[in-house]
Amino acid sequence: MKMYFHTGVEEVILFEAWRTSTTGSMVWSAIIVFFLGVLYEGLKVFREHMLFRAYRFAALSLAVPESVSVKQVGGSEVTIVKGNSASQQRFVQESRISLCSWDHALQTALQAIQVALFYSLMLIAMTYHVWLCLAVVLGSAVGYFAFGWKRRIQGQQMNGNEHCH
Repeated sequence: MKMYFHTGVEEVILFEAWRTSTTGSMVWSAIIVFFLGVLYEGLKVFREHMLFRAYRFAALSLAVPESVSVKQVGGSEVTIVKGNSASQQRFVQESRISLCSWDHALQTALQAIQVALFYSLMLIAMTYHVWLCLAVVLGSAVGYFAFGWKRRIQGQQMNGNEHCH
């Protein structure tokens, strides 16, 4: 295994079965790696969006209300918060976030996929193949360009949970 940046078409990528031996197979591999980078960035933003949506209403209900009433509607709580004037009234749907909730299970599964994808991209970059490394970087950049703007629109702050990049 070469431990320096190199080019060429003979490369083993992640698994023995993913072996390139022609220019065409290297181009297709770089395209696949590019889309894996885009998918990684999209998945990261999607998970943040889900988490933001789950906690958004909880943050809204922290304001000091004039009066509060809670009703059960189909397994979830609907909190009715009345403001200072009669025209101000919000309805806040609070999802039950607990260890055994579907939201938490989905977040956990998506986290596992995100970490596996990240480490796969890292191992591909560690092949030191110039075109594969460029595919990882460009895929991540295009993915951030395509999905990263949604972070700012939703008011999410960068929290340092970017793994290693």
